[in-house]
Amino acid sequence: MRKMANPGLGFSAVRAILGTRDEVLLVPLPGHTRGHCGVAVRRANDWLLHCGDAYFHHAEVEPQFGAAPKGVRFFESLVDVDGAQRRANQARLQELARAAAGDVKLICSHDLSDFFGMKSAQREAQSAPQHSAREPVSAPRPVPQRDLRARR
Repeated sequence: MRKMANPGLGFSAVRAILGTRDEVLLVPLPGHTRGHCGVAVRRANDWLLHCGDAYFHHAEVEPQFGAAPKGVRFFESLVDVDGAQRRANQARLQELARAAAGDVKLICSHDLSDFFGMKSAQREAQSAPQHSAREPVSAPRPVPQRDLRARR
């Protein structure tokens, strides 16, 4: 397995959550709100960094230095507590995405393309041939549904 980049790259005060053997990290990303943090989780072959509200649109952190739609940028400026700090953290996230491409996957709370990209990757992983000695797991039986509407 290749050496993975640490998602703390360029961020100060990154802390491991106790008891996780440095596999779950809190990454300070203030600016949107005071004390805002991302959560980085070590996966089998990379890191997943959930940036929370540090950015609202994937273009803000793409290695190609894209730009979010104007409406998104305007809304972010309305709801942040420290615009300069938020933009500085977005720049660090852009740098991390470029420097650690393939080693760190960034996602946020507001971009549906991040969500659907993760769902697609999950489906692909599930459909890949499984080489396991375990017995196949059958689908759970359906739970009977009750009609909870008021009866007259």
